[in-house]
Amino acid sequence: MKLVYSGDEIRADRALETILADGAGAMSRVKLAWGEIRSQYDALFAANTNPRVPSDRLILWTRCRAWLQYEGYSHEINADCIESVRADPAGRFAEWTFRVPCGMGQTARFIFMLSLAPEGGNAARLVVWRLEAADAQER
Repeated sequence: MKLVYSGDEIRADRALETILADGAGAMSRVKLAWGEIRSQYDALFAANTNPRVPSDRLILWTRCRAWLQYEGYSHEINADCIESVRADPAGRFAEWTFRVPCGMGQTARFIFMLSLAPEGGNAARLVVWRLEAADAQER
């Protein structure tokens, strides 16, 4: 099982996905091409409403769309900005690293980490870190 994909691999095959599970029925089924939805089952978070049987999950969070805005410049954070995606082999989290244009030939790096609560928690969490500004020559 491959756990790390480059941005080029993801852009070449936008059907790549990761599945996260909390062990009690809640799950995430996410395209590695951030923000894309190709199925009615794609979700950043689908809750298990029955604690005894993981059936009829309720999709609560379908996708996350974000933009970088900096000094009058705006750019969508999407699959075109992905440097890499890393998945946890246990299916508890996935991590996207983005390099986003921010104007004047500059870019900024971000990590988005999606994780599920421990077993039975029925919750998802998205944490975003800004790594550093970098110049376009580093690409």
